[in-house]
Amino acid sequence: YKDVYTQPVEYDALEFVCALNPVLKLGDLFISANPHTSEVVNLPNVVYSSQKVDFKIIAKDSKGRNYSKGGGEVSIELKSCVGDQVTGVEVRDNDDGSYMASFVAEQVGEAKLSVSINGQPLKGSPYSIVVGRNYP
Repeated sequence: YKDVYTQPVEYDALEFVCALNPVLKLGDLFISANPHTSEVVNLPNVVYSSQKVDFKIIAKDSKGRNYSKGGGEVSIELKSCVGDQVTGVEVRDNDDGSYMASFVAEQVGEAKLSVSINGQPLKGSPYSIVVGRNYP
């Protein structure tokens, strides 16, 4: 009998080895995205009212490696400085470990954008955003 332990990674399989039964596979192990290493990219810190803002969320494992598949539960919430939740918030799974997100802010002033994966906030979330007046 010998104990061997390594840190599991996404899609690892659990196996027990003993003298009588060389390999007993118990099932697949799914490791979810790590909110401390996953990141938001292309998010401006100044936006303009009534204009659509697009940005990307990249899911990563605990070692900072990009996921190659989608399926995570990603949510975003934008609140204005007066506490109003912004409508028009969308998230789309790219099925490659990344997600495209967008929002339209209407209220001029400061806002906070919260981003979470599988119910856990990403490192740095909520993000501060300044919403400026959009002049025609």
